[in-house]
Amino acid sequence: MTADVTRRRAIERHRAASLRAVGGDPTAEFRGFRLVSRGRAVGFASPYLSVLHDQAGLDSSGQALTPGAGQNANAAGARSLDTQRGVADTLGLLLRHNDFDLHQRLRPDEAFQRVVFDVLEQIRCEALAPDLPGIKANVEHAFLTWCFNSRRNRVGENGLALLIYTVTHMVRTRLVRAHIDEEVDSIIEATRAGISPIIGTPLRELSSHIDDQAAYAVPAKELASLLHEIVSDAGEQELDDSVADARTRLLLPPEWDDIDIDDVDSSEVDSGGLGRPEPSGGADVVLDSIGGYAVFTRDYDIETTGTALYLPHMRADLRAALDERVAAQAVSPHRLAQRFRLVFGARTNDDWTFDQEDGTLDPRRLSQLVSRPENHHVFRRNRTVIRSNTAVTFLVDNSGSMKTQRYETLAVMLDVYSRALDLAGITTEVLGHTTAAWSGGKPVTDWRAAGAPSNPGRLNESLRVIYKDANQSWRRARGSLASMLRPMHFRESLDGEAVGWAHQRLLNRPEPRKILVVVSDGAPMDTATANANGDEYLVDHLIQVVDHIERRSPVEIGAFTIDRDISAVFGASIPIDLDATLTVGTFRALEDLIA
Repeated sequence: MTADVTRRRAIERHRAASLRAVGGDPTAEFRGFRLVSRGRAVGFASPYLSVLHDQAGLDSSGQALTPGAGQNANAAGARSLDTQRGVADTLGLLLRHNDFDLHQRLRPDEAFQRVVFDVLEQIRCEALAPDLPGIKANVEHAFLTWCFNSRRNRVGENGLALLIYTVTHMVRTRLVRAHIDEEVDSIIEATRAGISPIIGTPLRELSSHIDDQAAYAVPAKELASLLHEIVSDAGEQELDDSVADARTRLLLPPEWDDIDIDDVDSSEVDSGGLGRPEPSGGADVVLDSIGGYAVFTRDYDIETTGTALYLPHMRADLRAALDERVAAQAVSPHRLAQRFRLVFGARTNDDWTFDQEDGTLDPRRLSQLVSRPENHHVFRRNRTVIRSNTAVTFLVDNSGSMKTQRYETLAVMLDVYSRALDLAGITTEVLGHTTAAWSGGKPVTDWRAAGAPSNPGRLNESLRVIYKDANQSWRRARGSLASMLRPMHFRESLDGEAVGWAHQRLLNRPEPRKILVVVSDGAPMDTATANANGDEYLVDHLIQVVDHIERRSPVEIGAFTIDRDISAVFGASIPIDLDATLTVGTFRALEDLIA
């Protein structure tokens, strides 16, 4: 494990402990830039979550970069650990003082208003911080870091971002009694003067209801509505064009890239699904139903092989193209195999080496020992060999977004991994997952015919591909593996179910050590399922499936991330750079992942 990975995991453990202590929630944890409580992602537009994700202000050692002219050194932060501690304390206050179900019921419907409403609630929880200098200093540090990073992204150049930035400072000054430094004051001065007469009344009322979440929500919603009227005056098209840029400059968490979504009605949330799933037979738990997850119909689901996806002549062309790409890489599968044999193998007594001068007396040489006592070659020794005790499964996201994520290089990497591990005698399986249709396919038709009942669960046809079976050698699977080079079957993704499927296949293997490597570029997404169940439905299921495996399964699970950080879901994850030439160092990612 590299020093950077070790440091990152130590910081993650530290901030999770602080979060639980301040929040009074023993189940709370961070998964990358996501806040998780009782096994469920907390969908809250807190700018502080972005501080965990944004690394623009930190160098490779975790030190904050020195601020330039006009930048506040306190806002930059002295060390990343201080920032992590501040974020943990701030979000801990949110967990302690916010009734999330109540917040969901009171939340506005319009996307922009929801962001404002969430930020105002975050500030209310900050205002309830105990009178402890350490916590207050940590909270202030997290806020200043967010402010500093927002200014680095030129928040003043986008009207929508500047509006939220200004209101945040105005409300926080009233509720937390925080000081606004001169640089911030100069940025927000004009905007503050313009909106003060409009939002003055609800702004003043906020401070009267800090201790009452429901009462506080009334002026908070009014303030959010007034701000929405201000930005709507610019015209709907102009507003839509500025939203993405505003999110970037404000450093809102990346999961808010699709912010204009329908929230799940809190009355439809099964409270039983919020807790950690109880074990029911250990590894035999059916992960497909964990946390209340459901599937409307499995009648159209498909499990196939890579050879069945395309015609033989197409696979032959794909294999030739894949071989050319593999040859162009600076990697020897045979050298990798030697390393993998040492890393993943185990020494085993294979047989005996006879006619030795010392060791264990060979019973077959007893007569020789009597008749020829001068002959000392009557002993034997154990002969040990390194044999695999490991099965490795690669589960590959075949969603449409992967078409733009250099899937060709990924196909090369997985082909080389398969060959090298096979040469090392290590059982290897390569699986892919997607959907068989866009936007639901036949299950949506059946659902509508049934009257479109609420909370139908998954509404699409799953497509699972076995590119290389664990019982196949690389040579026999070459044609099937080549199908990864053609993305015509890439559609949407049902990651939670796919992880459960790959996990169960590994459990059925005889090897004592089992490793599941998920290769993905982001969160699961299926349009039909999200529209009918809520946008967090598939993400929540994936989080709970991975959490169950990490805590209760003998399978070791981790992720190779492509472009987008998914450490929010996986406790162990390694970024893979598919822009560069693949080297031996690239393939050591597997060792780093399971170290």
